[in-house]
Amino acid sequence: MVEEHLPKKEGTHVLEQIKENVVKVAKQAEEQGLCIWKSGNFSRRDKETGYVCITPSGVSRADLTADHIIVVDLEGNIIEQKVDSVRPTVETDLHLEVYRHRDDLFGVAHTHSTFATAHAVKGKELRPVVFQALHFGVVAPVAPYGSPGTVRLAKSIDPLIKTNDTVLLEKHGVLCGAVDLDTALLNAIYAEDVAKISYYATTLDGVAPSEIPMSEFELTTHTK
Repeated sequence: MVEEHLPKKEGTHVLEQIKENVVKVAKQAEEQGLCIWKSGNFSRRDKETGYVCITPSGVSRADLTADHIIVVDLEGNIIEQKVDSVRPTVETDLHLEVYRHRDDLFGVAHTHSTFATAHAVKGKELRPVVFQALHFGVVAPVAPYGSPGTVRLAKSIDPLIKTNDTVLLEKHGVLCGAVDLDTALLNAIYAEDVAKISYYATTLDGVAPSEIPMSEFELTTHTK
């Protein structure tokens, strides 16, 4: 266990709160059907230390506790690991790549929800067919395929995550970043909702639904 680099007292308490938040969101994601048993991964970055609290590989949501959450720095070095038998998710590099490129994002949710992942499998970006798309960034482009857990996968998002909060991973799943982890989860929920609506609308007559003009979203954003 590596703990000597952890912030002391108050900072440590904040990290414990962050870990609890990561556990809560991971469990909610499974309850929402965004990922099945042991799949998907979630992280939240501490604004003060820059450390990232991230879910482990191979631990079921039912068994997941704050002690299973691992603390890493932006280089992927383990700062704290309370349970010796667990390791950070194999997608740790993917999460860290988001944080390296986006100083404004502090939560990342990586899910495998059915309808949004179907878009990813087909290499078909999510388009704004309903206003719910506003929640995940209006458009979710598709990053080129990379094997799970590889540097290639992590780097595949580089051109897209700089200007998009949500990216589909080709033949893999959904990656959502946000100002906090709860919002990242909400973005993933809305991405799945829009993908599902798009699918069902297309099955009604075999024609893909028309999109809401981008100008409508610009107007909505400016008038909030």
